[in-house]
Amino acid sequence: MCHQIGNQRYLFVVKLNYRVASIQHEPWELKTFVTNRIAAIQELTKKEQWFHVSSGNNPADVLSRGLAPEKLCNNELWWTGPSFLQADFPVPMSTPNSNDDVYLSELKTSKPIFLTLNAREKELFIDCLLSVTNSYLKLIHVMSFIFRFIFNSRNPHSLRSGPLTGDELKVASEYLIKEVQVREFSKEISALRKENSIPKGSNLRNLNPFIDSNEILRVGGRLEYSNLTDNQKHPIILPKSHRLTKLIFVYFYLKNLHVGPQGLLCAVRQKFWPIHGRNLSRKIVNDCITCFRNKPVVANQIMGNLPAERITPTLPFNICGVDFIGPLLVKPVAQRRITARKMYVAIFVCFVTKAVHFELVTDLTSETFIACLKRFFALPWKKFHCLFR
Repeated sequence: MCHQIGNQRYLFVVKLNYRVASIQHEPWELKTFVTNRIAAIQELTKKEQWFHVSSGNNPADVLSRGLAPEKLCNNELWWTGPSFLQADFPVPMSTPNSNDDVYLSELKTSKPIFLTLNAREKELFIDCLLSVTNSYLKLIHVMSFIFRFIFNSRNPHSLRSGPLTGDELKVASEYLIKEVQVREFSKEISALRKENSIPKGSNLRNLNPFIDSNEILRVGGRLEYSNLTDNQKHPIILPKSHRLTKLIFVYFYLKNLHVGPQGLLCAVRQKFWPIHGRNLSRKIVNDCITCFRNKPVVANQIMGNLPAERITPTLPFNICGVDFIGPLLVKPVAQRRITARKMYVAIFVCFVTKAVHFELVTDLTSETFIACLKRFFALPWKKFHCLFR
């Protein structure tokens, strides 16, 4: 039962005074059954319009608690209502009882949640995160948003929002790499922290590894005083058979527009040093469906049989071919103030022995070629026969 005077609406209920207190709350603070009804009430009215009337001023309690008919005739509360309704500026008699057990039962119970992961649970979390996507860049973004959520939860007065920054992406990338290195190179990291030598048989023994200030395992080397960047001087070591390593290779492969195996390995080594990276680089390139579909098919023409003149033994230059090269600018040495002239070279090639003979010709006319051919015929054949016998 409700009564409205002006813009104020008063609720007269029996043992349901907690409903008014519920209207003053946000719907998400209540349980589902009450949330739907409170949300509908707040859409139709304003929660400031609802007030609570105590049981002593509630006319509905007159009958609900039992009253004789002769007493009802003289009951002023029943016939005229609460006294504050007759005033010029009605004011509610009391506030809702927020300590009511029924009202408290409708509120959602919020308990602080503390998440602590042991080593095994952390490994499962990393594996689950790596299986979410096949993109290294998307994986780093997901991890960056997780770190942003943790930071905002711990620092509610200095919230981070907007696009991800380079520092956030760097922190997320380094975290994933450290977790993978701790799992794959646990013996090597333990030995380096104790300042011991790398165990025998380890793939890192020849790399002279060390742990930097961010607890990341890097390659040593002799480039400390070079002008290269820190990642180029001391690349980050990656395991050979881990999913994160494969995602990094795929990322650089697509970034460099489907580069070849050697180019892909060179691009990855600008920042990382994967173990057995050459094999993984070939596998990434060979498994690329896009490159396989666009790879042209080269048609190999079957060559014909060799002529008899090429395979039958005979004297040198008995069967030969001729070709010309040039022009070449030639200037006589003995004469002065003579401009350079165009000259050509006739090449005689023996079909059987592949021996060659050069003749200098002045031009490409028939007379010049015939003179060159006569000089070739005048060669001492017996001398050539003794030379190639």
